[in-house]
Amino acid sequence: MDYDTLDAAILAGALAGRSWEHWSTGLRIDVLDGGNEKSYFVKVIEREDFVGMAEAEYEGQKAIAAVIPDNAVKPVAWGYYADAKTKAWFMAEYSNFRARAPPLEQLLPIVKQMLKQMHQRSISPTGQFGFHVTSYYGPQPMIVDWTDNWEEFWVREFRSGLRNVERMRGQDPELFEIAEQFIEKVASRLLRPLQKVKVGASKPIEDFEDRVSLYAMAKADIKRLLEKYPDGLRYYMGGLEPTIASLPDTPPATPSRAQPPTQIASKGDNTGINTPPRTPLITYDPSRNSITDDLLAAGE
Repeated sequence: MDYDTLDAAILAGALAGRSWEHWSTGLRIDVLDGGNEKSYFVKVIEREDFVGMAEAEYEGQKAIAAVIPDNAVKPVAWGYYADAKTKAWFMAEYSNFRARAPPLEQLLPIVKQMLKQMHQRSISPTGQFGFHVTSYYGPQPMIVDWTDNWEEFWVREFRSGLRNVERMRGQDPELFEIAEQFIEKVASRLLRPLQKVKVGASKPIEDFEDRVSLYAMAKADIKRLLEKYPDGLRYYMGGLEPTIASLPDTPPATPSRAQPPTQIASKGDNTGINTPPRTPLITYDPSRNSITDDLLAAGE
């Protein structure tokens, strides 16, 4: 690697020791610092509309590493190019996963155990669903503003996903017609009992497989579940609140989030290097909603 081809901000991040696909490009950088060779993985985002991915990757990987440090990427830093704020980068310690990966039959139990640990150990500091920075599902930004309501959280992200599908594949009138019925009848029927009724682990048990299908969001499953729950909540828990289908599916003008990252000084030109304060993994509180119990049961 010719270091002259690297942006100054990336080099500064590596040399500062801050333990570093087509919307992004990944590469390995080997750095010799005081006689010690270090290897970093760097992801470069060169499209202006996707630069938020760098911060999201850093915060997300840091949160995961705080919960399962032995099975997580070790994030180092993120920032913008020194001379172009329209480009960003994320840096992590380099790991050769191909050389370390066990056979598939050994890998699956490890992955299941990792999922269980994540959902058992992670705690929301607010007792709500959400995250303090916008996260991404591929190039698609997710709506992760804080809310007490799992149904609301799921529905607004479901609608956001539908709009993304429409942008990529064009209009599907049938899908959008059944989607609104799906939100009103099926989502409320399967998700609201988790929020409003004191159910035990993975209960109502008879709904478990249907909740798995709900999260999968396949068009065929949407149709099947609509046929199974044509009346929504009408004959379930009469005291539950009306459907939230009419709630807004876009974030508020001023979303709730943590303070922005701080600029730090270190060796070299450290322009654009951000090191936000450490934060725990945020998504759900096991004491509030049994969605966590579903995830744990699926991993057993």
